[in-house]
Amino acid sequence: MLSRSSLAGRWGVVAALATGVAVCACGGAAASPPAASASDAPATDSNEATDPSEAEPQSAPESADFSQGVEAIRAEKFELARELFGKVVQAEPKNAQAAFYLGVAQQNLGQSPEARASYEKAVTLEPKLAEAWVNLTAIVLDSGDAAAALPLIERGLAKNPKHPALSYNRALALSALGKSAEAVPAYRDALAADPTNVEIKYGYAEALIAAGSKDQGLKVLGELAQSDNPDVLASTGRLLGRLEQFDGCITALNKALASKPAAELYVTRGLCQHGKKDDKAAFADFQQAIKTDANYAPAHYYAGMHLRMQGKKAEAKQALNRAVQIAGAEGVGKAAKKALESL
Repeated sequence: MLSRSSLAGRWGVVAALATGVAVCACGGAAASPPAASASDAPATDSNEATDPSEAEPQSAPESADFSQGVEAIRAEKFELARELFGKVVQAEPKNAQAAFYLGVAQQNLGQSPEARASYEKAVTLEPKLAEAWVNLTAIVLDSGDAAAALPLIERGLAKNPKHPALSYNRALALSALGKSAEAVPAYRDALAADPTNVEIKYGYAEALIAAGSKDQGLKVLGELAQSDNPDVLASTGRLLGRLEQFDGCITALNKALASKPAAELYVTRGLCQHGKKDDKAAFADFQQAIKTDANYAPAHYYAGMHLRMQGKKAEAKQALNRAVQIAGAEGVGKAAKKALESL
């Protein structure tokens, strides 16, 4: 995985920058399968899985409970869906789709162990049910056990070669295990099926850079910097900053801030300005961050460090003390307290 590059420069390293992709996080809702092919549009709060509100079921027994259960999932009435598919599974223990849908309901109700068991039953009954493999491996990935997820993903891909969502989950697992060189082709497989998916593309850029292909990774980040999505731009700017690509960082964050002002982004842009040795612009960003959110401790810390560098001790003490008041004894507060000791 990527190591953190300091944007704090001569001010020291402080964990003010977010890591990873802001537009993508693990955990969240499960999904149901589409009729003809797997939907590979990721939800923003899950590993790769299809959206139950958009999906159509594959052919299934036309029992009343089954049909009503599908409609309940579409309507996000997961308690009802769990009850209905529980009845179907009991009456038809070899119905793989019913086991899968039961898992969808359970996962959306936060019952991950039960959902995992349902998905495992579904893929045992029907090994080519790709969406069950997708949700099963997402649950395991979300638990933080990439080592356990990887062999499951490989089994799913053996039955569903180059499936885009499974390829993406494979890339996530390999990246989590520090196997960036192996993750790169997995990201390529996922992107080949969904070339506009920004979450996959961002992960691909990270994997390329971690695998030593920095120029290729920067090229992909350059493509992401053309996005109009402020979350994509923010994540891209952060990563470019950590890579000390300060011009690219500033350009991406200019666009992000134009549509979605945030104190954290002003501080990040300020650190990139500082990296370019434009401390006047950096300080302006730190001040703007404070105006945007007066309780954002890193803004006070970096403003204080700038003022200390300028020899303005009284103002520096005021800013650093404010950082300590907000953040306490850890993180930025700890760094601010240490800086105060030298004033």
